[in-house]
Amino acid sequence: MDGVAAEQNSDTGASIASAYKTYVEHGDFNGNGGSGLVVVSGGEVKLNELDAVANSAAGASITTGSNVFVNPSYFTWNGANGLDIAAGGGVLLSEVTASNNFGMGANISAAGGITVNGGQFSNNAGDGLNLVSGGDIVIKCVTAL
Repeated sequence: MDGVAAEQNSDTGASIASAYKTYVEHGDFNGNGGSGLVVVSGGEVKLNELDAVANSAAGASITTGSNVFVNPSYFTWNGANGLDIAAGGGVLLSEVTASNNFGMGANISAAGGITVNGGQFSNNAGDGLNLVSGGDIVIKCVTAL
């Protein structure tokens, strides 16, 4: 999916279920009555340049049996966690902002390793980053206040 706008809905902005790979790019999931984006996938999930702002629940919730890649994206001012990920593989976040949420900034559980490469996870009601990994955790150039 490329260039999606799912905004101001009474429930979830966009809900995607796939047995295969799921790629979402250049999307706006803002101001929804539920979560901004929900993805349940059997394959790899890639999110690139998304805004999930001011949703009543989570900014984005990702569940997959594989790996997750999130590139420059914003998950801010949501009513719950900014970003929730449950991955059967590894997780890579690059230049993600998950700040000013009423839950955690990013809540990530992965069977594999987790790498957070740049980003800001500040001013959340809960933890800025909550990481649970079955592998290595690598954090570089991150602000979490």
